[in-house]
Amino acid sequence: MFLIRADGNAKIGAGHLMRCLTIGAELAKRGGLAKQGELARQGEQVRQGELVKPEEILFLCADEMSADLVRQYGFRVCVLGTDYCNMESELPAWERLLNEKPELFVSDGLAFGGKNSGEVLEDCDCLIPTDSCGSVILVDSYYVTDGYLESLRRFGTVVLLDDMGTKRYPVDAVINYNAPADPDTYKLLYERIDVETENSNPAQEESILAQDNSNPAQDNSDLKKEDFGGKMNRVKMFIGSRYAPIREQFLHRKYEIREKVQSVLITTGGGDSENIAGKILDRLYDDTLEYHLIVGQFNPHYRELKQLEDSRDNIMIHSNVTDMAGLMEACDLAITAGGSTIYELAALGVPFVCFSYAENQEALTEYIGSRNIAGFAGAFHKAPEQTLEQMQNLFQVLVEDESLRRQYFDSERTLIDGQGAVRLAQALRDLAADAPETPPKAEKTGNLYVEGSEYKLIQVL
Repeated sequence: MFLIRADGNAKIGAGHLMRCLTIGAELAKRGGLAKQGELARQGEQVRQGELVKPEEILFLCADEMSADLVRQYGFRVCVLGTDYCNMESELPAWERLLNEKPELFVSDGLAFGGKNSGEVLEDCDCLIPTDSCGSVILVDSYYVTDGYLESLRRFGTVVLLDDMGTKRYPVDAVINYNAPADPDTYKLLYERIDVETENSNPAQEESILAQDNSNPAQDNSDLKKEDFGGKMNRVKMFIGSRYAPIREQFLHRKYEIREKVQSVLITTGGGDSENIAGKILDRLYDDTLEYHLIVGQFNPHYRELKQLEDSRDNIMIHSNVTDMAGLMEACDLAITAGGSTIYELAALGVPFVCFSYAENQEALTEYIGSRNIAGFAGAFHKAPEQTLEQMQNLFQVLVEDESLRRQYFDSERTLIDGQGAVRLAQALRDLAADAPETPPKAEKTGNLYVEGSEYKLIQVL
């Protein structure tokens, strides 16, 4: 079974949920393996196996706001009824869901924790199988802690979507599909021996680590945990833009650069609590152009923007867009925040100017600008006025320069090949096939769990 843990709201936007929904859709797709003939033609090994049934995928969200979006895409969802910022607070819910009540039913209204802690509602239509322990658990949140992830590993194989690459997490696999992500950085973070017991030899360990650093390609697979009194975590890593999960609708399109710019797309993420979209529109507005603003369902300024649409004939507000590729394809130029939208625009070849409004977006947007893949306006969260000014300058240049738009078209389409979701879905299938039938059991002692023979204490809050 595949358990997917992600949230979306006005503060964090919908990006985490949307990319997980894209991966989930690829997992559940009928005939998904047959579709990978293209990968086979590229010389990549395709592992044949059973397709994942839709009922084998379950999303877990902190609240109803997140769950509503999941339901729109036809997936089952369990509402934990917890604070999405405090991941460890939901561990008792996981315990009840997958351990203490192995035949627990899950329905759209099921809630754990909070006011409805432990309640099971009557309208139950989904059954959690008794063999759920041993599942693959995909986690996408910036609020994870080591204790949280370590605890989840008692229930299955834990895979983390990581956008930063600055910290090592206790997981079985890690995904960072951002173009600037460095595989060597992840090798240094994860392919090491962790010495955790009194019997370790620090000098001997340092010698091994020095050898490992001097030769990143060195294979230490024959080293056992007892060799140094520690344990070897063989974390599987899926790093780089070849794993960027974009929806199938963005594939096999034939976008064309038009001689004159007529339609402009503005997209700033699912939340946009600062109304950056409105500020961009105000700065770039030209009554001879047509503007399409994508306003996510979590945007608190929706009514304000709709009023603007009603007052001007050349402004269109779009929300709950089902054919996003079609909308992008109809535009001659785009202004976008960092995130998955960059990869979607790049897959089509729509010329764009990007900017960041959060730290996790900085690396990608700066990478795009430094390599002249597209325009880069700056970091809005650090210098908003300067970013808007640079955006206005780049926008005007692109409107007037067809050759530059064609240059961006060509460079953007080298960023990804559109098969990232297929690769990730297959990677998750492989992890499920390789996982033990049941993970190591934890012995409960008061409010602590002792994991197998590792003697790793985990507090259950």
